[in-house]
Amino acid sequence: MSGAVVVGEDLVKTYPDGRGCRTVLPGVSVSVSPGQVLGIRGPSGCGKSTLLNILAGLLRPDAGLVTLAGQRLDFRRPQDVAGLRRHFVGLIAQAYGLVDTETVAENVELPLLFSRPRPNRRERARRVRQVLDSVGLDIAPEMPVSALSGGEKQRVAIARALVRRPVLLVADEPTSALDAATASGIVSLLQNVARSGAGVVVASHDPRVIGVCDDVVGLDRLAG
Repeated sequence: MSGAVVVGEDLVKTYPDGRGCRTVLPGVSVSVSPGQVLGIRGPSGCGKSTLLNILAGLLRPDAGLVTLAGQRLDFRRPQDVAGLRRHFVGLIAQAYGLVDTETVAENVELPLLFSRPRPNRRERARRVRQVLDSVGLDIAPEMPVSALSGGEKQRVAIARALVRRPVLLVADEPTSALDAATASGIVSLLQNVARSGAGVVVASHDPRVIGVCDDVVGLDRLAG
């Protein structure tokens, strides 16, 4: 696609803190192009997850504008925002967000079950196999998620985020619970996603992640 994948303009978000309101985002602007990895850096509590959730259409800002794949998000119309998010965004949560009682294939297939139109069973199975191969996960699709290591769960989470071929991949602290070798593999995988043409936004305080980003937004000195 031409132009930016997502643009956030003058984004403001405040939260009550018992003494009034604390400003987490004081007017932050970001832009992510196809093929770009944008890093969001800063310590815990500085607003990294808040910014990611706003860009992904999960959280309404107090002020500012978000444009996703050329379409402005109207947060007054949650159903419209949800539709754009399902179509354009892949999400990787900090805690994986997988269903431990289901298999690898069932977890990866889940977003396709909510697609409109929904692919048929054969197409869903083909897409699941394809995306598992793309993330380098050499395990049986029928294996229960509860039996996986942390690194394997993270790859399943990434595969699930990619199965609908999003134009924007949003990753929140994707290496926080991983050892150095596994984290390195996840970093390389995020780079490969960008090389395929998607835009990637990754929030992290991990220097291994921030070091490979094409651009970095630091939030540690912005909030107040």
